[in-house]
Amino acid sequence: MVNTRSTDCDGMAELNQILEMLKRQREDDEKRRQEDEKKRLAEKEEDEKRRREEWKALQKTRLEEKEEDKKRKDVQEKVQEAQEEIGTVRVEIEKKIEKKAQDLEQRIMKKTTEEFLEMKTKYRFRITSSIYPATDFISPPTFDGEVSWTMYKRQFEAAATTNGWDEHQKATELVLALRGKALQTPQNIPEEKQNDYSTVVGALELRFGSKYLSQVYQNQLKSRSQGPTETLQEFSTDIERMVRLAYPEAPEEFIKQLNVQSFIDGVKDPELQQALRLGRFKSLSEAVLYGLEFKAAKNV
Repeated sequence: MVNTRSTDCDGMAELNQILEMLKRQREDDEKRRQEDEKKRLAEKEEDEKRRREEWKALQKTRLEEKEEDKKRKDVQEKVQEAQEEIGTVRVEIEKKIEKKAQDLEQRIMKKTTEEFLEMKTKYRFRITSSIYPATDFISPPTFDGEVSWTMYKRQFEAAATTNGWDEHQKATELVLALRGKALQTPQNIPEEKQNDYSTVVGALELRFGSKYLSQVYQNQLKSRSQGPTETLQEFSTDIERMVRLAYPEAPEEFIKQLNVQSFIDGVKDPELQQALRLGRFKSLSEAVLYGLEFKAAKNV
């Protein structure tokens, strides 16, 4: 009987141990379930937080894109307005330049005509001799070495052709027309050659001709810049003159390119100079017109 009770006690102890193990297992399972649930909730919350942040970032990106589009449209509108304004100013400037050019051309033609008629009235007379037959005579202008020899030579030879002079007469008249420092030139010519027109012309070319002074004019051209009160039109006119003197025998295309480059290099306004350097101008007039438009738009 004692053995039976002992066996029953052992069985109860074992049962209690099993129940305790089951209880602990349930507690562990419950604990794991709670931890899993907590982890799931945390992951869910983290996922929702991430989605909210992504949504905010998306909204921010869309807002920035809208603002960027608005800024882009504003810039395009301003550019278009500026282009229209420049176009209007350009048309007005072209009209003014065209009108001034026409007025200047008319004044030059009028003045040239008046000077020609005055010269013709002053110097035209009739003479008769064994050397010059009776004819309408045009006396050539004098040359003092201060005016352009090239231009004077053209005038002299035009008068010589009209008067019908031969080479001997041309040499005589040319020497008689010399004044001032130009009078020293015949002194360096042998006496037997002083009636030779080509010799006299050669001596004057050597002393006053542009091609012998081209290096001087080239150096002046390199250092030429727009004066403080000098307009673009005045500056461009002087550039053209200096380029012709510096390179009297250069091809026309070279002259055009050098005119443009020298004009751009000498412009005093740094902003205008930079804008001109970015352009491609075929002629000096195009560069001047662009410069006038730029200054007009800048002053609006």
